[in-house]
Amino acid sequence: MATGRPERQGVGEPVEHFELTGRFDGRILNLQTARVEWAGLRFEAAGSADLETGAVRELSWTSTGLPAFARTGAVTVEGLEGEGRLAGAFTNLTHAMTLFASAVRVPGLHPIAMRLQADGTGLERGAFAATMKAGEVALSFTGSAGWGGDGATDAKAELTGLSWHRDGQERARLESPAQIRVSSVRDDGPDATAWRVQLSALRLRGSETELGVEGEVEWPGRGRFELDLAGCRWRMWRNGSRRCRRGSRRCRCRPGRMDQRPVGGGRGGQGGPAV
Repeated sequence: MATGRPERQGVGEPVEHFELTGRFDGRILNLQTARVEWAGLRFEAAGSADLETGAVRELSWTSTGLPAFARTGAVTVEGLEGEGRLAGAFTNLTHAMTLFASAVRVPGLHPIAMRLQADGTGLERGAFAATMKAGEVALSFTGSAGWGGDGATDAKAELTGLSWHRDGQERARLESPAQIRVSSVRDDGPDATAWRVQLSALRLRGSETELGVEGEVEWPGRGRFELDLAGCRWRMWRNGSRRCRRGSRRCRCRPGRMDQRPVGGGRGGQGGPAV
């Protein structure tokens, strides 16, 4: 159908290559090749759709790289790859995807290898599973996420599983499901819209380790969170020897400042081994 090198700029970067080939017989659209190379991203797709019934028979895609405009000076992503497929009615597509990054580099941290798998139908709800590994520590997540709520921009996620491993052994796991909600809210300030992120109580517990966090942030104006740690050290993630104080601490973040104070009693002054 079309092939060439468009000269249009996209977020400051030229489209390096664009190719689109296929056939259309009045009802079935067969997409043989769709390929875009742009700002470090390579995306390819192929499939077919029945325009009379309004359904995708099957569409598969692959991607490599991260667009230049999505990169930051502090964080680099290496070996980013993705693949997925779509099928079903245009209004209620079934979808599945896998994303993998061999190394996410953040100053001060070990390189983090990440993998995400997700599938679902439509935008209302989908399941996901993810893993992160940095140095000797690994985290595994499972849950569900989707759009919907009081507004079109509301997103909800439920974390049903979270386990923390070190040296190949599980050290702590999620006690009970935790909810995360992102929503847009009206603001009377200079910005007409603000974003609210709410995290219900999330608690990891193991024989020697406990971590709990909950809070709410209205970006960019204000926020509040509470954090409890026991028997936990930061150095398993850091590329150095700095670590948090052992023992339980609670932090409260208020507009313009953060207050920290020890939580008295119990294990607060005892600490514990690194996990």
